[in-house]
Amino acid sequence: MMKKLLTMLLALAMVLSLAACGDKTESKGDPKEPATKKPAQQLQVKEMTIEASDLEDLTKVEIGAPENFAIEEKDWCIVYTDSKANVEVEAYLCADYDCYTYNQEASKEECEGYGEQKFGDFDGYYHIDGSGYYVEVYIYLGCVAEIDDVYLSFTIGALEGSSEDPMALFNLADVQTLLCSAKFFPAQETE
Repeated sequence: MMKKLLTMLLALAMVLSLAACGDKTESKGDPKEPATKKPAQQLQVKEMTIEASDLEDLTKVEIGAPENFAIEEKDWCIVYTDSKANVEVEAYLCADYDCYTYNQEASKEECEGYGEQKFGDFDGYYHIDGSGYYVEVYIYLGCVAEIDDVYLSFTIGALEGSSEDPMALFNLADVQTLLCSAKFFPAQETE
């Protein structure tokens, strides 16, 4: 009799605990009302192009920057500045034969703060430059016409003066958003 009572109490406790943990689907509310989720951050998109070897079309890259960055387009680069965060980012689009891999191997051996990271859809690496004031970032986009490596090069440093810790500027959320925003539109070979 005692065993039966103990068994029934244990079974009842299990049933109650399962009922408490049962289906906890969140109420989705009225399906006619829009979901209240945080909107994606609006980015200022700028296009960079470079003539790829033996191709008539241009190789195009789009880079998006958070709204707090001021943007200045120069002949060879785009300069992004955020005066509140005291950070400046220079962006270059490059195409060279086998240059990306060669520079990466040299950076591994010779540069302080070397690291590899995924930047959005692309692989890249970074290191502190020889002066110790800047972080240099290289993001491999792809190869065009089986000849040229296409990659982005970024230099990240303090807008005013010099930063004691350039890696802190590299790790700013808005800088990482900028670095991870690239979209690559490779040129097509002509017949």
